Amino acid sequence: MHHPKLIEPFFPPDHPLRAIVDAVLEGGVGSISLDDPIQPRAVRLSVGCYEIFGGDPDRALGLARDFSAPCELIYGNDPGWRGFLLSVYGSRLADRPMEIFQLSLDVPRLQAAVNALAPPYRMQALTADWLDQLDAELQPHGLQTYAGKNAFLAHGFGFGAVLDGILACAATTYTCSATRAEIAIATRPAHQRKGLAFAVAARILLQCVERGITPAWSAANPVSKRLALRLGFRPAGICEVLYLHPGPIG
Repeated sequence: MHHPKLIEPFFPPDHPLRAIVDAVLEGGVGSISLDDPIQPRAVRLSVGCYEIFGGDPDRALGLARDFSAPCELIYGNDPGWRGFLLSVYGSRLADRPMEIFQLSLDVPRLQAAVNALAPPYRMQALTADWLDQLDAELQPHGLQTYAGKNAFLAHGFGFGAVLDGILACAATTYTCSATRAEIAIATRPAHQRKGLAFAVAARILLQCVERGITPAWSAANPVSKRLALRLGFRPAGICEVLYLHPGPIG
């Protein structure tokens, strides 16, 4: 286990994915790779679909060769890291920026959204049995980042809209630290356009409020961006992302 104090300086407080960084540093999710275990100068955090880089890119060549594509490379909007990654992967990289949102808290608005969940759907906290239904149709979700159901239940939480025993829509903590949670939400295609994501996302945001955790929301696709705005989030910046396609290096 790498000591967080060795790694914390590589990620500034205003890092665009600070919620995910914090969760990895606290040990709840992901893994940490260093260029040197004693005196590190560069670091990579691996969690879910993300490879998050920090420190000195001149020391990072070994950190950019031992993970699997496709994945999203996060470099803290640092032009030095961007140039380094482009030099390693070239045409296999494509820009896929995400918008970062910050919640303007309005509890009555969120509660009204929860109450708007239309029958016959019902709201359900995601216990172990329901987690078994988190599959490819409901990605992204927390089981992509946590080491199994027990780890998710120990460190994260989620809610879903259920119909006839089917988890139709799920909102989970993609990562969760002591102070921040990155939210992930998805709806099965057969249940889209019914307002499920609005209600279920509002429910997990209220749970964050109850736990004293700041919810974080990042989105690349227009649907997720519109949902964020409906929930009371406001745009707060851009996280530059390089999407790595599969293929050989060089």
